[in-house]
Amino acid sequence: MKECKFYKYMATLCLAALLALFSSCDAHAAYVDDTANGVSYNDEAFVSSGYAYEYSKGAYTQTSINLDNEGDRITNVRVNKKGLLAKKTYESVSETTRNRYDYTSDSYKKETTCEYSRTYISLYGTKKGSYIVSFDVIDKNGAVKCTKTIKVKVDASVVYKKHPIKKITFAGKEIYSYYPYSTKTKGKLTVSLNKGYKLVSIEIGKRDSEGNYIYKKTKNKKTITLAKSAKYFRQEQYSNHSYKYSYNPLFPSTHIRVTVKNKKTKEVSSYTYTLETISKK
Repeated sequence: MKECKFYKYMATLCLAALLALFSSCDAHAAYVDDTANGVSYNDEAFVSSGYAYEYSKGAYTQTSINLDNEGDRITNVRVNKKGLLAKKTYESVSETTRNRYDYTSDSYKKETTCEYSRTYISLYGTKKGSYIVSFDVIDKNGAVKCTKTIKVKVDASVVYKKHPIKKITFAGKEIYSYYPYSTKTKGKLTVSLNKGYKLVSIEIGKRDSEGNYIYKKTKNKKTITLAKSAKYFRQEQYSNHSYKYSYNPLFPSTHIRVTVKNKKTKEVSSYTYTLETISKK
């Protein structure tokens, strides 16, 4: 059992490394390790300044929870007051089976399979202040084992940054390429190029059920519809363990890929913009 726990710990570290770019929890948060219920997490998070679209304002981060017991899940995520949106957006379930060498029989014996999960909660704050996020841990039968809380501090200032292309507008407002958050889901897309460039194509990309972006061409100054949700599922199988991912992002993203041609050098280049909406379900 100790070997299984060690392997579980190492696998969790690997998964954390892969997802580190998506998480920005406060480095000074206190780490809670509830061994009785098999729950570990940071009990504080800080939502700091981020890039934003003109239609909305706010800041965004993620925090993660590890569950050690088979069948346990996170549910009923809620916030104590308005100004912060908290949503369970990512859950991975890992199963690991290891073989142990038995010197008595001079052979390998199969050990019990270990299961553990890692859940991410996305946090989007629009009003500066302190909040309490609560969530329940349920067992495989749906019974609540315990309720946990995370203290969240929000600094909802925003930063704007322009893209090198002269101007791109959606629904009458200029957009930027650094994950803008839009409350508009439908509007006219207009692309303006700097002198010396020719527009080759405009493509709109949305995720399919496996999380891949599928692109379709559109024309300049035409109305487009942004993705309102982007639920997808993935599964990975290895020799001695497997991963299952279910993802329901807080900010479903739509990619806008603009391809242009330099009239003088004939060089063709593409620029991708991202527009995101808020999915509360």
